[in-house]
Amino acid sequence: MQEIKTILQSEIRNHDQIQELEEYFYKQFDYIRNLKSKLDPQLYMMLFEQIKYEKFPPLTPIFEAGDIGRRMYFIIDGTVGIFKPKNADAKPHPGKYHTFQEITERRYFQYQFVNILKAGTYFGEVALHQKGPRNASICSITKLELAVITYDTYQKILSLAGQQQNDYKFNFLKSISLFEGWKDSALLAMLMNCEEQYYSPFTYIFKQNQPIDFVYFIVTGEVKLKVFRRIDELGESKTQINKIDGITHLTTNQYFGDMELYYEDCPNQLRNSEAQTQSSCKLLKICARQFIDNYRLFSTISKPRAISQRQLHHRSSMQKIRDKVISQKINLQMIKVQDAPKQIEEFHFQPIIPQIPIRFKVKFGQVQSQDYLSQRSLLSNDLLNPDRLRQTFGYVPMKCVDSTFINCVKQMRISKKSPQRKRTYSIK
Repeated sequence: MQEIKTILQSEIRNHDQIQELEEYFYKQFDYIRNLKSKLDPQLYMMLFEQIKYEKFPPLTPIFEAGDIGRRMYFIIDGTVGIFKPKNADAKPHPGKYHTFQEITERRYFQYQFVNILKAGTYFGEVALHQKGPRNASICSITKLELAVITYDTYQKILSLAGQQQNDYKFNFLKSISLFEGWKDSALLAMLMNCEEQYYSPFTYIFKQNQPIDFVYFIVTGEVKLKVFRRIDELGESKTQINKIDGITHLTTNQYFGDMELYYEDCPNQLRNSEAQTQSSCKLLKICARQFIDNYRLFSTISKPRAISQRQLHHRSSMQKIRDKVISQKINLQMIKVQDAPKQIEEFHFQPIIPQIPIRFKVKFGQVQSQDYLSQRSLLSNDLLNPDRLRQTFGYVPMKCVDSTFINCVKQMRISKKSPQRKRTYSIK
């Protein structure tokens, strides 16, 4: 502990001393642990280059309620008491006091004693975020040794961290195909309206029939987007049911929550989809109306990337809608996004004879058909017409009719089953 105090009192610290301070504060103060997760490592370590040391004798006010906050304090050793004013006119009574009880009863008689803080705790953190008045008075009970972070130091580190975060967000937005071709000034305008938000796994970001408030961009994580289709059922009592129209899994550098903005058939601008995280997610979100306004001002046309053919079709369709909305050629008219066309499988045409065995009979000297060509003359030109065959069988390939079928008719094998004139012809 003494070594930590010595390092804090020295203005110039080497790398090992800074590392030792970091280990101590990280272990003792949860505020520092939370701060580490939010700052870049280099900026986080800069904090321990700037942190200062202060000490106070017992029964000494550290600050009073109403003072403008400029510092945050970490208790290294000692204890303090916290007093809150009972009303807006409460003022501490000046004087010389010898015990903490005297301070409580006389100096702060218009105050309410709230709590005692010991080593390993901190106070005054609000002062780092804003230069507002203190809402309580703090007085030392014993000899007090503190580590202090000033408002200027914290804001300097935060400004650098904010600049790094803005650079990261700027490059992220630039990587999204929706903003391809945008000028830097346009991206910065969009960035100013973006808000960062974190979600735990399997958390609903929005649900069906909720207001369309934000458009979301995925920085990290995976999101499942489920789209519903409204169907009206006719009956004595008309009801409306919802069926799932599609499920899409989205990941880094993709966006969602904007689809319903382009349709007039969304009642009262309510969502007909729901989004749920599938892992820990970091998202940027922007107000839906600001998204549309910025897109109208700055958009240049580009094709968004997609992870599947179906999603590519939907995204390109949505892009066409956006283009029309932005150019103000339509008044947000309803345009339906159809499913991606299915690929047509190639048909490998094979000769008709192996696929369709046909048996024929000769009766009274006239060739007639049995089964498929019932009671019709095989030698009829109308019967051998490819269009008639296609109409009769439905699936007879055009290419297989003219040559293969007629040649097989000419080469029919005749088999005698009886001495009668009745003969059977077969094609195999």
